[in-house]
Amino acid sequence: MGSDGYSINEKGELTLKTCIGDITHGKLYAYQMQGNHKTEIACLFSKNRNGNVDVIAQNFDPSLALVIDPLIYSTFIGGMSDDLSYSIAID
Repeated sequence: MGSDGYSINEKGELTLKTCIGDITHGKLYAYQMQGNHKTEIACLFSKNRNGNVDVIAQNFDPSLALVIDPLIYSTFIGGMSDDLSYSIAID
């Protein structure tokens, strides 16, 4: 079970290759709250030098919480191998 590999296209979208076909994860949805105003933050997937997938957020305020839609990741966490996360909160 699980993924047989992945690729990242020129738009920064992640495609997981599986035994039942490819699953492409399109545009990420991320935002920051500034008072009552929600500001969308551009994010994309990137392959790091260790072959792992990073999420790169662009032009965000590091003093504010950055929210990346957690429901997207709830189906990918819990595989048969190592799953590493340094900070995910699901409400």
